[in-house]
Amino acid sequence: RIRMIIELTLIEKIALFFIMIIGLPHGALDGAIALGLGYGKNFKKIFLFLSSYILLALLALALWNLSPAISLFFFLIYSLVHFGLGDIYEYKTALTKKYQLYLGIISHGGIAIIGIPYFNQESVYIFFSILAGENSIFILNFLNNTFYLWITLSFIYIIILLKKHRYYLVIELLIMYLVITLLLPLISFAIYFCAIHSRKHFISLWKTLRNLVGKKIIFLTSTILT
Repeated sequence: RIRMIIELTLIEKIALFFIMIIGLPHGALDGAIALGLGYGKNFKKIFLFLSSYILLALLALALWNLSPAISLFFFLIYSLVHFGLGDIYEYKTALTKKYQLYLGIISHGGIAIIGIPYFNQESVYIFFSILAGENSIFILNFLNNTFYLWITLSFIYIIILLKKHRYYLVIELLIMYLVITLLLPLISFAIYFCAIHSRKHFISLWKTLRNLVGKKIIFLTSTILT
């Protein structure tokens, strides 16, 4: 692991820095979300949220140690859904039918989970091997086998977006397709994670939470959990 970090190029180190500084802290808004849902009304509810949060993290860690390859597989599936839902959250009312919503989730979420591994198989396999051992090759093979299905579904989704005049989303998708094709995996992921997913996540939650818990509480809880 240490050798891989040392061998990163300067631009890859910068990309990793932005992922850590801009991308990862967006999960720290969970505290503000909990307060908005009413878990901050008394000590009992605060304790319930924090203990559940910690226990869930420990359970995930235990399952990962028990079966790293299977855990990584389900983590990637969950991440695809999470990325997809987050990226279309502000526009999901325009996707009036369920199949359109599913197409949106797959098209957007697949950028990082399917697209990047397909165009960077050797580098991604090394990373997967560090996380889950040599058995993770089956995960990479599975993702590669879904690539053309993902492209086909994305094409259908883009046609739907054009008919609905959602040109911004079309441009966003096309730019990211170009990025993952041309750039190194860490750089591609940093651009997607920081400039698209985390930005949309912050904006959508900010609009919701600032009226529920207030700006100061959002900054306070995010700072503590970060």
